[in-house]
Amino acid sequence: MATGKKVEEQTLVYRGKKEWKANDDKKYSCLVFSLLDYEEKNKEKELLRFYVTDDARHMPVRIDFYLKFGTAKAYLAKNNS
Repeated sequence: MATGKKVEEQTLVYRGKKEWKANDDKKYSCLVFSLLDYEEKNKEKELLRFYVTDDARHMPVRIDFYLKFGTAKAYLAKNNS
């Protein structure tokens, strides 16, 4: 995968399907994927995991970021307009 400065060895892994209840109080059938990086040969590290709807739109409903200092999460938000 090209990250802007160089090409790095990373892998996108399909983790299966999961039903997810988002912050808009709706349940979504999601496809789950992980992005893996290899710090050392044969040693993988999960960088992020994301959930996209299992329909034609593939709308992202959740993203988990695994950072050096902890984790961050992003969720689909309820539209109040």
